[in-house]
Amino acid sequence: MWRVGYPLLVHYLLLYAGVNLLYLLICGIKGQQEDFYDWSVMINGLTSLLLILPVALWLYQRDWRFRPSWMRPQGLRGRDGIWCFLWGGAMAIVLNVAFSLLQIFQRFPSYGEQTQKMTENTSILWMILWTAVTAPLVEELICRGLIYRRLRDYTGIWPSVVISGLMFGLYHGNVVQAIYASILGCLMAILVEISGSLWASILFHMGANLISVLFSEYAVTLLQWHDGIILTAAMGLLFLVFWGGIFYFRKEWKKRVRKTAY
Repeated sequence: MWRVGYPLLVHYLLLYAGVNLLYLLICGIKGQQEDFYDWSVMINGLTSLLLILPVALWLYQRDWRFRPSWMRPQGLRGRDGIWCFLWGGAMAIVLNVAFSLLQIFQRFPSYGEQTQKMTENTSILWMILWTAVTAPLVEELICRGLIYRRLRDYTGIWPSVVISGLMFGLYHGNVVQAIYASILGCLMAILVEISGSLWASILFHMGANLISVLFSEYAVTLLQWHDGIILTAAMGLLFLVFWGGIFYFRKEWKKRVRKTAY
């Protein structure tokens, strides 16, 4: 299954090389040993944007160029794109609440400590650019655009969904993100299957990462406004979107099943 797995290896090698080179460059310019965590978000983002994204695009385009026209990516309807983005944000909040109730974050405190080190000295604009825009583009090209679609060449829908989701989760390298990303990875593969478009998973991924960044930055502030009423209203709205997305995409899945039955 080399054809399925090597895109992750390419991503790892390029990320490792790019991050280390940029960090050495920063230390050389600054003339001293800089704390890596102060630069980690920017370094990862620049490496993804300038080094990994062009390679991922090239692999993706080459992969689809040799497929029959009926197997190539389709355009994404506007309403599907909106629902993907909103459902991604809602799903991120629902999972974070579930993890808190199950005390998963407390069981693995190193994850929170590392995340705080990486983000405490990074502006919200940089976080949005790198985490909510660049990372989803790169990761979806590789994980859904290449790995999931290549798995579909060999197996059915559900084995491909589960395997690609687990690969996506385990690649994140820690227990908390392995669980979180595996769940989202499976959902994003299903959205690609329903819509036929990689933009479905990209927009879902962007929505999930964006809402996570915004809530991490502003949740405490929102909690203090009007005795937490605004935060409660926002959470309530997101839970409505969560259930709305389930019903919407369930309906779209049934349409797909009926269509492929004929």
